[in-house]
Amino acid sequence: MPVYCRPWCKLDLESFLSALSAADWSTDVDELATLYDDKLNHILDRLIPVRQLDRRQRHSDPWFENECRAAKRLSRQYERTYAAASRHAASSTTVSPTAAAAASTAAAAKAAWYNQRRLYRQLRRRKCLRVLAEEVRGKQGRSSGSMEDGIHSTWPQPHTGVLCN
Repeated sequence: MPVYCRPWCKLDLESFLSALSAADWSTDVDELATLYDDKLNHILDRLIPVRQLDRRQRHSDPWFENECRAAKRLSRQYERTYAAASRHAASSTTVSPTAAAAASTAAAAKAAWYNQRRLYRQLRRRKCLRVLAEEVRGKQGRSSGSMEDGIHSTWPQPHTGVLCN
């Protein structure tokens, strides 16, 4: 499935603003509204062209339920908070109470992110092992073998679709 996007992180803001100010803008409001999108896209196409990305749809693992999604979402949110706080702390070059507060906020955000990431990984492993145990019990019920036979017959088969990350 193709997705079209721009590499916004590569946008040079000064070049963009100078290109906007150098553009020929009319004073008529109706004409300005119709030209706005065209001129803006033309400038952006010149500075950061649209590129096509191919995204592959991937089926979710059977153990990855809403609880895991919520934990992963929260972990990513803490990660973004930490990244923003550390960028803010790095931009404070002087030694001041503001810089110290920014560093303290970054440290707290990092601790929250690491803790949530640890909890998410524990939850993910627990869910994965539960699905594997259910598969083993299901195979054991169909065969007369022992629990070890069920594990050895279940584990090496890659087509089961269960991935423990």
